[in-house]
Amino acid sequence: MTLPVTCVLTEIRLFADDCILYRTIKNCSNCHILQDNIAKLHQWSLVWQMSFNAKKCHILTISHERNPLIANYTLGQEQLSVVDSYPYLGVTISSDLRWHKHVDSISAKATTTLNFVRRNIYRCPPDVKTLAYTSLIRPHLEFASATWDPHTACDITQLDKMQCHAARFVKNDYRRTTSVSGLIRDLGWQSLENRRRNARLLLFYEGLHGLSAIPCNLLPMFPLIFFRCARK
Repeated sequence: MTLPVTCVLTEIRLFADDCILYRTIKNCSNCHILQDNIAKLHQWSLVWQMSFNAKKCHILTISHERNPLIANYTLGQEQLSVVDSYPYLGVTISSDLRWHKHVDSISAKATTTLNFVRRNIYRCPPDVKTLAYTSLIRPHLEFASATWDPHTACDITQLDKMQCHAARFVKNDYRRTTSVSGLIRDLGWQSLENRRRNARLLLFYEGLHGLSAIPCNLLPMFPLIFFRCARK
């Protein structure tokens, strides 16, 4: 017996071998529905002999409440672990929807890649180093940035430091008296903050004009109020 998709009442998102279920939890009844849907997926996996690895399945509760409703969920005979953050499609999502852990993660990846590049092309001309930065390092710092663009100064500064390190490497200038912002201007690099803003605006434009699969009907539409001040 196969299970039709309609028997699962919880929202499902699939991408390659990643499967995510999400549901608004307001009361115990919602918890029971979610557990029932997990059980149906487990039954489906037994029918099709595509077992889920319970150790790689987790429960993440996203809430700003001090005492959110948290229940225990099981997949077959295994109880699912509760986590406060988890990477999904390259973006680390935290239970409080803050991006500190994601920024830490991508900064670590960018640092590792930058160190690798330094060891291998340190004698190359600046244009080759710039190409390595824009193609191998900066993508780590900008992947899906339209969804997580940080607003806190500490996260913005942490990301900017990566571009500063890259600018010193490209220019081969590690003197303390050198202005890093001047190096970046000489290289013609746009700030990461401006690039994230442009990516966010581009995604909004695409969603607004039906060029991207974004449900813009969920966006709050505020009335535009124009105030005209005329001099006497």
